[in-house]
Amino acid sequence: MRVEPKPRLDPAALDSEAALDAHEIALESWGERGWRTVARLCRWAAANGMSVECPQQ
Repeated sequence: MRVEPKPRLDPAALDSEAALDAHEIALESWGERGWRTVARLCRWAAANGMSVECPQQ
């Protein structure tokens, strides 16, 4: 397991609508992956006896 760095926006991309869209997609995907990892760890902890409520997905 490792921490995945947050996607960074290249300042040169500020003039490109396509680059801004790609950055938003990358940022959203990064966040979703992070929360899925949190949910997996939560379910693992619950399966090993910790009293927590975890999302199913």
